[in-house]
Amino acid sequence: MRIKLPIQNLCGDCFEAVLINIALYLNRRYEFMYLNEWGFRFELAHNNTNQCLGKALDIYRDKVGPLMKYHGIGYSQHKCENIENLQDILQNNILDKLPIAARIDSYFCSWDKSFNKYHNSNHIVLLNGFDGNSRHIICSDPFYQEWNRMISLEKFADIYTGQYGIFDIKEDISSFVDGLCIFRKTLESLCDENIFDTIKKFAVEVYRADFIKELEPDSEVWFAQIYRRMIDIVNSRKRLPFLITFLSKKYNRPELLGVLPLLEEIIENWQWSKNMTLKLLMNGNMALQEKLSFKINNIADMEKSAVMNLLNI
Repeated sequence: MRIKLPIQNLCGDCFEAVLINIALYLNRRYEFMYLNEWGFRFELAHNNTNQCLGKALDIYRDKVGPLMKYHGIGYSQHKCENIENLQDILQNNILDKLPIAARIDSYFCSWDKSFNKYHNSNHIVLLNGFDGNSRHIICSDPFYQEWNRMISLEKFADIYTGQYGIFDIKEDISSFVDGLCIFRKTLESLCDENIFDTIKKFAVEVYRADFIKELEPDSEVWFAQIYRRMIDIVNSRKRLPFLITFLSKKYNRPELLGVLPLLEEIIENWQWSKNMTLKLLMNGNMALQEKLSFKINNIADMEKSAVMNLLNI
């Protein structure tokens, strides 16, 4: 039993890749899940001068809520450590013509760049089939473009981390809602939250920070929270052109596309900032730290300009 999945990767992280592939498999759109993508939260605890920047920075934006609300694709995560029980769950879902998701440790996955290098127990893949005769799970990894990999149940037990996800399919109402109005309210909320001043506050703290304190003991530098959050920021900004292009086409508003060059510049600047963050974690440099702070401060002005341009259309 095997479900044929679309071969697509249009995204910035493995969870997003899973959601997009499920949407395309169901012949549905998914872009409204980006409606809450533009965000930035940064708050240092009071009287805690040793707090890491990575722990104070939060750019999490809910994708599952809008995906369910507008496109009718729900997702819920569950625990199941017994591999035989997971097999039963998979078989039942395949009979309903739906894959399930599973979290794995990519250290053991030969197609993953972290194979035999470092552990990442948060990687997520799709299980889209099962061969009952040979007791093999059929695994697809949309993020790394690995499709229909046959893995024995015993081997999968070694890489599986005890969490799986199921999809709940409801009515797709995306054709009946005013996406432009919803997006405008999101932009207005950014102004109400004053995220631009929050980004500037972050820039000030970057200048003051001791980047050595951002590193966890006995942990690889690319697992530092501040670096992971910078990756999240880059990915969140990369999704905005997808959403705006979709809205422009869906509602015949070509004037929305005028902001794309500025968004691309913002993305490039966040990308540069992410790379400089990694350099600072590897080897502190006060001159470089000052440049990073200055760059992020400028990004705040650019993001405010982009939001105001969109609101004035």
